Amino acid sequence: MTLDQSAGPAGGRWSLLRDWSYLRMWSFGLMVSTVRWLEMLVVGVYVFDVTGSPFQVALMLVLRLLPLTIFGAIAGDVADKLGRVRLMVIGLLGMIVVSLTIGALVTSDRIEVWHIALATVASGLLWSTDYPTRRLLLGNIAGTDRIGTAMSLDAITNNGTRMLGPLLGGSLMAALGLAGAFYVAAGLYAGALLVLVGIRIAAEPRMPSGGVLANVTEGLRYLRTDRNLMSLMAVTVVFNLWGFPFMTMVPVIGRETFVLDEFRVGLLAACEGVGAMTGAFLIAAFAQPRHFRRLYVGGLGIYLSLMIVFAQAPGPIAAGLAMMVLGLGGAGFSAMQSTLVFLNAPDAMRSRMLGVLSVCIGTGPIGFLHVGWLASVLSPTTAITIIAVEGIVALLVCCYVWPRVIAPQAS
Repeated sequence: MTLDQSAGPAGGRWSLLRDWSYLRMWSFGLMVSTVRWLEMLVVGVYVFDVTGSPFQVALMLVLRLLPLTIFGAIAGDVADKLGRVRLMVIGLLGMIVVSLTIGALVTSDRIEVWHIALATVASGLLWSTDYPTRRLLLGNIAGTDRIGTAMSLDAITNNGTRMLGPLLGGSLMAALGLAGAFYVAAGLYAGALLVLVGIRIAAEPRMPSGGVLANVTEGLRYLRTDRNLMSLMAVTVVFNLWGFPFMTMVPVIGRETFVLDEFRVGLLAACEGVGAMTGAFLIAAFAQPRHFRRLYVGGLGIYLSLMIVFAQAPGPIAAGLAMMVLGLGGAGFSAMQSTLVFLNAPDAMRSRMLGVLSVCIGTGPIGFLHVGWLASVLSPTTAITIIAVEGIVALLVCCYVWPRVIAPQAS
């Protein structure tokens, strides 16, 4: 099958749901994203149960994000040279082997925390290729007229799996243990591989030939000259330094503060996905280009503010409600992140700028180490409150330095 990347806006924003090319890439994202959030939950619960250390729980997500930091900038160039679908297939084959190996180690009672750490790094390698491969293809299929809807629908998938993944992970750990969770992960990766089998990309976009390092350097040099793109990248850095690290503390607070079992910890984490999926549906249905930047920045502001409410919640029900509202804000940020880079980067630089976006996401390890250290020295709830306040201040600085970041986006 050939993916048609020239589809126009005929039929309006919902025409993408009748576009088989888009739906195949969308389905691929559904399965891979489900595994990502499933793994985050089960790894967090397992590591905390074994070590009792919030810092080591945070360290697992540091390891997941390190590949984005190290390889994110070159992932776009590698995808241009190797082929986007081929790179995704290689990544999936690798993760099937890794997941089956972890399952076998658990079954044979030979599992160690360092095995989980290596599997987490491998998962991060696959994640580092997502923006310059799958998301770029989604944007090319949709075209600029439908890019907002395309990325909002993809955000629905991502946010829905933030609900489904933790629920599935908590249920699997309660019923089948860690091994069952990783065997199911292998099955989902295999399903994603089947979606890609037989796909060919017609006129897949390519960058000019050249060395990887030279191409990356050129992309970074271009970014320095574009204050518009620089402001968008800065907001992503704020989220990944002070927003996303919050999620590492959810299993810790669920187990330690609220004394919940695995399933209820998964349910608490899934509340964020409920709000995020609702927000993504609303964005897909009603958002116009002029709203995109304010959804991006304002959504992050809501996310950071509700982190404080979560940290001060008196019980799991109040915490779950805070997570839902937090998810609503996060939907605006996540739906617009790659949308705005796609719209504002020149065609010739789009793949590289999405690779740079992966690097900005990869700044998360600093935030994870920060929150993990604070949680160990103070407490998980205090750590969340501190990083939320720091993030709000950083976001206000971004708006002051780059006021255009909240200006209406041109159509």
